[in-house]
Amino acid sequence: MGEAAFDVTPDFTAQLLSIRMRGFWDDATMAAYLKAVNAAAAMLHRAGGCKFILVNMSGYPIQTRHIAEGHGALLRSSRKMPGTRVALVMQSALSKLQASRLAADSGHEIFPSEEAAMDWLMAEVV
Repeated sequence: MGEAAFDVTPDFTAQLLSIRMRGFWDDATMAAYLKAVNAAAAMLHRAGGCKFILVNMSGYPIQTRHIAEGHGALLRSSRKMPGTRVALVMQSALSKLQASRLAADSGHEIFPSEEAAMDWLMAEVV
């Protein structure tokens, strides 16, 4: 059995939802992912809120348009959570290009490393 296509981990102390993606996805994987993200986000909200979302896509290849649109819809929905900051970690130039098209709509930022993304997420917002 191979490695899971995603990990979704809530950090209640930091009010952080951490997501790591890998491999090629199909509709069933996307449906399971959406269910896991929504469940983790709900747990965070019940425990005091979700202020930060870290999505590490560094091991995640370019997906079909349909799957990419699913990610875009989820990122745009994060705007419904006022004050929530979203950071994406990507290393592929093509992935960055695909994601940058969503940046204006979703308000997320793209970073080359998880360390840089966490620094931005946890920086004092002035």
